[in-house]
Amino acid sequence: LLAPAQPKSLPELLSSWYGASRSRITFVVMIRDPLSRLHSGLYQETWQLIGGETVNKWMKRTYKEITEKPNNVQGIITRSLYGKQLKAWLQYFEAAQFLVTPSSSVLREHETLICPVLKMKLRYALSCRENLGEYHHEHGSLED
Repeated sequence: LLAPAQPKSLPELLSSWYGASRSRITFVVMIRDPLSRLHSGLYQETWQLIGGETVNKWMKRTYKEITEKPNNVQGIITRSLYGKQLKAWLQYFEAAQFLVTPSSSVLREHETLICPVLKMKLRYALSCRENLGEYHHEHGSLED
């Protein structure tokens, strides 16, 4: 007997796992401004990844590489390519199943915007008065 084929990705795994019920899933996707996310990621990663270059020089070199070979993007920059990532999910789930929101609005507009939309979409009585706090770590500014 042959073993069943292993899923190649998380979207494929979840689609397979939930089967016919997969249309009942709602995904909440919080995205950060791609450039800010990349900038913060550089500080989070070890500086060995960019060989001691300044962030500015690394960004300029990386931008040049991306514009010259857009289908060959690899490494830390791929984490900011949200469209490419979401496209993989849309092969297995309908776009209406996704609630995509800027992550900054989750903290700023949780009580007035995000939570009420989630309550409606999930059909669940959520408490919208919780303080979500903040998460950040110190690093140089994006302007640097």
